[in-house]
Formats: sequence, C-alpha cells, structure tokens
Amino acid sequence: MMLSNEDIQKAKGIPVADYLFSKGFEPAKEVGGQLVYFSPLHGENTPSFFVDPGKNVFNDFGAGEKGDVIRLVRLLDKCDFVHAVKLLTGLQPSSRSFFFSGQYPDNAAKSAGVEVLSDFMISSPALLKYVEYRGISEILAGKYLREVHYRNKGRVYYALGFKNDAGGYELRSQGFKGKTGNGITTITGKPGAVNLFEGFFDFLSACMYYGYYTPIHTTIVLNSTVNLNAVLPILKKGNVVRCFFDNDDTGRKSLSKLNEAGFDVVDMSKELYPSSNDFNEFLMNSRNNPVTFHACPVRVVFNVISR
Repeated sequence: MMLSNEDIQKAKGIPVADYLFSKGFEPAKEVGGQLVYFSPLHGENTPSFFVDPGKNVFNDFGAGEKGDVIRLVRLLDKCDFVHAVKLLTGLQPSSRSFFFSGQYPDNAAKSAGVEVLSDFMISSPALLKYVEYRGISEILAGKYLREVHYRNKGRVYYALGFKNDAGGYELRSQGFKGKTGNGITTITGKPGAVNLFEGFFDFLSACMYYGYYTPIHTTIVLNSTVNLNAVLPILKKGNVVRCFFDNDDTGRKSLSKLNEAGFDVVDMSKELYPSSNDFNEFLMNSRNNPVTFHACPVRVVFNVISR
C-alpha cells in the first residue's frame, strides 16, 4: 500500500502520550516538562521511559531505544512502517487530561481542596509496577488498596489509596506521599492482642512476610504517629500490643509513650528487622535473600495474621 506524505505527517502528529494511553500506559510522574513512564518495552522497577510532549519523541533509557511515535508503534506493536502509520491515522486523539501519580507542586493532595473523583480496582500499569516494586503482590494490593482519582486546583491526579476509618485516603505513588484526610485504619479481629503499624505499606509487608492476608487479632494502622493518642483507648482492650514501628526517633518515641502508659509492648522492629528502617525495607531487602527471609525465628509467630 502506498502512503501519502499527508498520511505520514498525520501519523507523526499523533502525540506519543495519546498512543501510550490507548495501550493502557499512563505517566508515573512529570519531570522538567517531560512525562516519565514505566517502560512499555521491558520490565523495570524505576520509571526510565521519557516522553517530550513538545517534540513528540520518546527516549527509553533502559532499553536504549528512542524516536518518534511511528518508531514506538513499530517497537510496541511489532509491525512495519506502513502498518504503524495506518494504526496511528486511525487512532482517536485522547480527550482526557492525563493523570500524574508522581510529584507535583505544593504537595497538593494535603490541601483541604482535594476532591476525590472516583476509586476503583487498581488498573494503572504505573501503580501496579509501584506495588510490585514495594514487594506487595497484586492480589494483596487489590484487597486493601484502591486506585484513587482526584482533582486539585483544576488538575486531575491518581495514586494508590488506603482508606482510613474517617473515609479519607492515604495516597502513595512513585515519588509522592499525601492524603485526603487524617485518621487511623482499623481492621477488627479477635480480642487479646493488637497489632500496631505506622503506615499501610508496613502492614501489607507483614501480610506478605507471614503469608496471611487477614489479621487474626485487631490491627490498627496509624497512618501517622500523631494519631497515637487516639488509639490508646482501643489498645487498652488488648493484653499485648505488637508494635511494628520504624527504627527511627519517631518510632522509638512512640514505643516509649506506650511503655510509659503501662501497655505490655512487644517491639517487633527490634525482634524482626533491627537493621532495616521499617518492615517494608526489610521485606524488599529480604526478597533477594530467601535464606535470611525464612530463617528468622520470629516467623513462627504466625498467629499475628491469618488468611
């Protein structure tokens, strides 16, 4: 089939970002006016696929590939030049604004003007890659996390959302940490003990480590140590408090506060991950060392959580 110069120029004018969106890929962040993706051409834990919207070109630093949108179609769809042009000329331009899951000015998600537009099962390739990077299985993430789309100052963003008891969300993505409201998250279980976590990635890491996805005993995720006072009445209902805090000054101060209040505290950070900053860091490091991961004696405390 002969292609006219008009067809070729039309194909070249299709935004690379629109083509990627049609294939289910969305940017993880924006850096210096460029959109940064997890590469659609190969697996990676850190996004290294850059798109320059102004020049309408891509540069995949991980794969060593770069070029215009026609070149990208040929690589991703494994087709020749003619088929790539035909595919692009038949592609309808995207009418939506792109969501950015990464950094943006002024930590906007922390402001009171955030409007949650929707939340649903995680489907964004960028968010699924981020979940995988943090060592959490897609099945477990689907049980406790949602993909949250929200608007702030006229612009739309998306991130992983972990819901708190007040109906707000802890928001996380590659390079971004925010929230739409403050509060603890309670997962009700049997009386007798309480599992206490600082953040939800540490809670999910515990689920992965012990191999059980639902707590046996009541589990509380503080979502911020400033919420510790709010959970003291709940902790009094348990015989023991298992603390999975960070190995830093904030974590140590929180432990001291519980000890001073007279609680029977078990410092799981000291027992389980003394050389890591938190449970998630321990999990991520341990994945590459299965001997250390499975030999830890605390692993026999399997009644912390259950399927």
